[in-house]
Amino acid sequence: MERIALISIVFIGYCVGLIQLSLLVFGDTLDNGVLTIGSIIFGLVCSIIIGFFQRNPNYLLLSFFSVMASITIVAVLNHKMSGNNYITQDFKVIGFGSKTIKHDIFKYVTISNDSIETNYHVSDVDIINYKAGDTISVELKIGFWGYPIIDSL
Repeated sequence: MERIALISIVFIGYCVGLIQLSLLVFGDTLDNGVLTIGSIIFGLVCSIIIGFFQRNPNYLLLSFFSVMASITIVAVLNHKMSGNNYITQDFKVIGFGSKTIKHDIFKYVTISNDSIETNYHVSDVDIINYKAGDTISVELKIGFWGYPIIDSL
């Protein structure tokens, strides 16, 4: 019984960690979660394939490391191998918010155009420049996988 409880706690912690990691690395990409879901599925498939070639596979550890590696690879490719094609789109400021993680406070501004709504992290100095209802021009670059990445507000 204790072993099942421990495995459940580890699994829940793993899932929460994956969500936090994907929000961190894909937070500025306007893809509606496609890259996050794709990289997690790719990592799980890789762990199954690698497990076939091992004598006694530990699928929990394999899935942990392969999903982390696939999220990292997809994010690095998307940001570092992106082209120099910049486009400008108008977004409307909807609101503001903040997240507290441990002892750090991260402030963000919520922006939206007709099809996409996202949160973009800003500093304390930059957040006073925006008011709800303002229209701002956002500079986007096209990532390696074809989804726009917010470059600057």
